[in-house]
Amino acid sequence: MGKRNDLSQKLTGGAPGWRDMIPRTGDNPRDSHVKDSSSRPRKNEKPSDKKIRKTYYIRESTIARIEQISNNQKVGISDLVEFGLTRFLEMLESGQIKMKTEVKEVRQIIY
Repeated sequence: MGKRNDLSQKLTGGAPGWRDMIPRTGDNPRDSHVKDSSSRPRKNEKPSDKKIRKTYYIRESTIARIEQISNNQKVGISDLVEFGLTRFLEMLESGQIKMKTEVKEVRQIIY
């Protein structure tokens, strides 16, 4: 007993009111260093241009198959449906990929 570094001292230790000095962005003081970047517009982008951005990962072998079947021509929705690439369809529906997109451009979007 009476040790300075027992558990209760560790939990309540520190200068009084030190937590009040930390600037907070959320409810959790541990997150005080995390900036809220969602409100900041990207470079060369008006705030009204904001869209939900998602990254989709597709295997290199799948891309190679698309290139093989499309014979390096433009890829349309019908080709993508054939491969069962539901994620591509989601991107097409959301307008991230245009109706006809070259495979090279698709690769840039994916990576």
